[in-house]
Amino acid sequence: MDGKSNTKRKGKTAKTRRETAVQGTNDHSIVSKCSMAGAGYFQDDFLKFFVAKTSRRAPLIHRGYYIRAKTVSVIVNQFLQQDGSKPKQIVSLGSGFDSAYFRLKSAGQLQNAVYIEIDFPEVVKRKNAIIKNTRELSDLLGEEQIQETTSPHIEINRHDYKMLGVDLTQLNTLEAALRLCQVDFDAPTLLLSEVVLTYMTRRCASAVVKWAAETFSNGAFLIYEQINPNDAFGLFMQKHYKVIGSPLKCINAFPTLQSQVDRFVSLGWNWCEAYDMNKFYKDLVGEKEKVYINSLEPFDEYEEMHLKCSHYFVLCAYSTPRVGLLQENCIMQADDTYSKSKPDSVPELVKVLPLKEDPAAETSSVKRFSHTSSRVGEHFIATVGGFGEQDGRHQRISEVQMTNTETLNGYSIKANHETLEMARMHHSMDVLEDGTLVLFGGRISPYRLCSQLVKLKLTATKMDTNSSVNETETGVASNLQTDIVNNLAACDIAAENVCSKASIQKASCDTVNTDLQPPSVPHNTDHKSDVNSGNEPQCLKDEDKMSLSEPVHHNKGKKGAQPRKKGGNSKNVNSVLEKGDNSCKDWSFDLESSVLEQKGDVPCLRWRHATTRVTVKGEEMVLLYGGRNSTNAALKDCYLLDSKTGVWRQLDLEGESPGYRQSHTLTSLGDKVILYGGLNEVLLPHNTVYCLDLPTLTWKRISVIGALQPRYSHTCHMTDNMLVVIGGVNLSHGTPGVALLDLHTGKSVEYAMPTAQGDNLKMFHKHSSVSIADGHFLIIGGGGNCFSFGSHLNASPFLLDISLCLQHFVQNA
Repeated sequence: MDGKSNTKRKGKTAKTRRETAVQGTNDHSIVSKCSMAGAGYFQDDFLKFFVAKTSRRAPLIHRGYYIRAKTVSVIVNQFLQQDGSKPKQIVSLGSGFDSAYFRLKSAGQLQNAVYIEIDFPEVVKRKNAIIKNTRELSDLLGEEQIQETTSPHIEINRHDYKMLGVDLTQLNTLEAALRLCQVDFDAPTLLLSEVVLTYMTRRCASAVVKWAAETFSNGAFLIYEQINPNDAFGLFMQKHYKVIGSPLKCINAFPTLQSQVDRFVSLGWNWCEAYDMNKFYKDLVGEKEKVYINSLEPFDEYEEMHLKCSHYFVLCAYSTPRVGLLQENCIMQADDTYSKSKPDSVPELVKVLPLKEDPAAETSSVKRFSHTSSRVGEHFIATVGGFGEQDGRHQRISEVQMTNTETLNGYSIKANHETLEMARMHHSMDVLEDGTLVLFGGRISPYRLCSQLVKLKLTATKMDTNSSVNETETGVASNLQTDIVNNLAACDIAAENVCSKASIQKASCDTVNTDLQPPSVPHNTDHKSDVNSGNEPQCLKDEDKMSLSEPVHHNKGKKGAQPRKKGGNSKNVNSVLEKGDNSCKDWSFDLESSVLEQKGDVPCLRWRHATTRVTVKGEEMVLLYGGRNSTNAALKDCYLLDSKTGVWRQLDLEGESPGYRQSHTLTSLGDKVILYGGLNEVLLPHNTVYCLDLPTLTWKRISVIGALQPRYSHTCHMTDNMLVVIGGVNLSHGTPGVALLDLHTGKSVEYAMPTAQGDNLKMFHKHSSVSIADGHFLIIGGGGNCFSFGSHLNASPFLLDISLCLQHFVQNA
């Protein structure tokens, strides 16, 4: 008996803890709503009375709560305007500290309507105490309802405002309390459920939906909550709610819009209309209001906003066949820029390889986003800028990270960030033929844009003199694991590797001093652009070093630079290579930097642009297109930069222009440049592809046959005449994977990314990627803020294998 008693008490305690955690989401939510309203996104003068201590939230959270408030407000207002002066009812399930009644009452919108709120008894008691002690709230209450029978579940019973303290799992008690409040079950009634049912079990939540359909003969049911639980963002979101003790119990039972629609219809509702928040904001918020929203505060987290909005939806279910409150029978209609293109229905061919871990390897994780990376030399990748981990905290990063492509050892080089604008985000970086890196654009903060055109030259010195190890410094990478890539050295990636090997290899055990030059195969430099040229660079000898004017030296002569290690991360970092001889692992780096004076048609300061290295009339240039600045969401200008003189020339282009673009890519292919994707001036992603012919300076749109999703914040590479597109973000529910586009035929195929793993999440946006061999790419960084759930930074580098996709594409051409 004692055992049963203890079990019962334990169960009750566990239930109480769960209810308390769910109630805690109300307290967090009301602070965010208040901050959003205080910033001017939504007019509500009453939220502040329900917040003990105000706190200003980030712009991303403001946007998310604005869209939620706007969605519910549109539907409620539409409902109140229907059927003229006929009496109506609004029943708010799990209302928490919502202030909608007071906002609507003060605006004179409840003259012929009753507002009923239902929540846990503890919540409504707290809310009633606030109302009683706040004159601005209590003065708005209507006259008290006179009733003969009282109930402990009725907290407030006014003529137009009822507040009931009932657990939604106790439906008989709830219906009895509603009857005592003289609720009319035949009157037009709107039931509201904002992120409530998802905290309940599937059985209990379905019982509420079915009860509402059977109880209100002229009802409409509005539900706003989460969907799409199984991609990387969805898994991260689920983990957040689980950690705070409020798991999303229903999200996996009804993971899609269609499953939500089917759920309500199967439980007795006549028909439904449903939108995710991207669709709602795109189609049902006016352009004038969007301009106003964009003017309130600096905002540059479009990826996070679109991801958040694709994981929340609004659904309206109706008991009668009448006109809907949003747009009748309009469920996810597609258009040119809001595509439902799905990856081909083929088995998962994209592989994030399960790389074998080497306990002895001193690998170093790169955790950042909005950075750039370039392949420099045969054995190193340089990563510059971005936001991520530095000095034990999250911040904009000023250090240059060098990653050894053979060992994945990471070396951090401190740049003089007091004189150089190194801690920049959303910039571009191009590697010239002599290995010099050119940094342009970006921003240091939402209010400060980068004005410096920075040139960096890196020299690597191997500090070990073991002759057996020096053999690896030939420009030919060591063998990868046989289950990843069979003998990378044997891959026919380019004949110039042999040249690089001859120029660097030493017969003696002298220290090797290597000027870092780009490999001769085309490699992507960052999430903005490729920097390959139409003419493959010649292999440069050690003495062919560029002398920069007035160079600034960093770490000059530093001996034995150690790999930067993150405590506890080494076993979680993907290791590309088999275990080799770790005695030759230490390098020192010499960093020369200068700020090149810009002349001519100098572009305005910008970020989220795209650049690529090109050859024009035998001269090495950098081509720039688009981006955004402080006043324009997207730009459409185009420039050429002489990287030696710093002279810019604005181009007057012919043909069919891509128009306004930001967060797109430019990729060089001989004397042509391919532009793909990006956001336009109204911040909608494109799936269009354009080719710029450099000799004639003429644009031409490429006709695409097959699936090619709109996207931005992706990376692109060129393999022969194949455009390889990796990742990105769009407005659809399926996260973009890998796309292959044959530029000769226009045929395109989309391949899905591997199924997300909760213990090793990978987000393919705001990343950079570098080609290692045919069909193999190192992904560096990526991720970002995940609404109010925290930040996710990919533990990288990791290897992406699309070789099977290339085989499938060719076989089905």
